[in-house]
Amino acid sequence: MSASVNQNVYVDYVARGIGKSLAGKLVAGSGDFLSAAAAEIKVNALTDLLQRFYMSGDAKFDDTDIGLTDVRKAILYARGKKHTKAIRKTVTGTARLGLQIAAVAGGATVGSVAPVVGTALGAAGGAVAGMGFGLAVTVADRAKRSVKGIYKHFAGTRGQHRLQAAACLMTCHVPARDWPCGANPADDALHIILGGEYEEVMAWRDVKRVAARLLSN
Repeated sequence: MSASVNQNVYVDYVARGIGKSLAGKLVAGSGDFLSAAAAEIKVNALTDLLQRFYMSGDAKFDDTDIGLTDVRKAILYARGKKHTKAIRKTVTGTARLGLQIAAVAGGATVGSVAPVVGTALGAAGGAVAGMGFGLAVTVADRAKRSVKGIYKHFAGTRGQHRLQAAACLMTCHVPARDWPCGANPADDALHIILGGEYEEVMAWRDVKRVAARLLSN
């Protein structure tokens, strides 16, 4: 993996977690905005990989099964999940910040500040802004995600693509799968996705952990 990717994408997750927590205490939504920014950095890094190795920077994941050696599709999936996270965190962060401003100005509801925009935030319209506005946004957002998870569970598709993508990247990151130039897009993608966890996860060949890091949380 190139030094530039290491420098630009590696994230100290402990320090960032502390920073998000402290920021969230000061300004509502700050932690969400920081998460969105981190996710977008990964989106850009994965896009660079797709363009450099496959000339596919503008391609989209087609929602079909990911083969064990289809690294391009696995990276497309990973990028899509990180992009979804960036959007969702921006929406929830905006809702939290808007509610804080509204609460200071005189009170409002989640629904009045952040109408339904692809999430279930509007479902919390009855929650009064104030000390509980952050919780109201969190509950509304997780309710929407729970409904989606239940649907996928009964459809038998929950986590399927995540595990396929993780298994593909883990299988293809080995030197035997290096490109003629000596680089390996699967390994580069794992560095981007795992960040500071890379060494530990790869030492244990923990496919489930890679899959977990592909969640759009």
